[in-house]
Amino acid sequence: MPFSSQRLKKFREIEEEEKKKILELLRERFGIKKFDYLILKSGKHIIRICSKEVKDFDFSKLKIIALGLEFATTKKLFRIKFDAASLLKARKNVVELSENEFIKWMKGEIFEKNLEDGIYLLKFKQKIVGCTLIQNKKVLNFVPKYRRL
Repeated sequence: MPFSSQRLKKFREIEEEEKKKILELLRERFGIKKFDYLILKSGKHIIRICSKEVKDFDFSKLKIIALGLEFATTKKLFRIKFDAASLLKARKNVVELSENEFIKWMKGEIFEKNLEDGIYLLKFKQKIVGCTLIQNKKVLNFVPKYRRL
């Protein structure tokens, strides 16, 4: 099978049990019922996603540096990456930001929101813009420094 090529050894399809946990978390936390991507592990804590058709592609003559999109990290908790959040069609645990809150968030600031602790997706003007962890009513910031205002 081309996907198991030596050139792709740093990217491996996650095991079925781990896949079930991720899909269950997405369903329970965000109400996501359909997730039609191939889920890969890259390194110890990085989850990547890509089209399922990649399994049929012949990589034997290519030098692969990266495959798919960095979707989440599992280092301390399962947290969806900045660029991947907009792909999700979440139905719950989505927090609408005011313009002032959005600007603070994009500047890398921490602000308060009266919500229970947990992982949330952030929405501004009807678009999912990222992911956050709320602890003690504080919206923690995971906007990459190079993306901040």
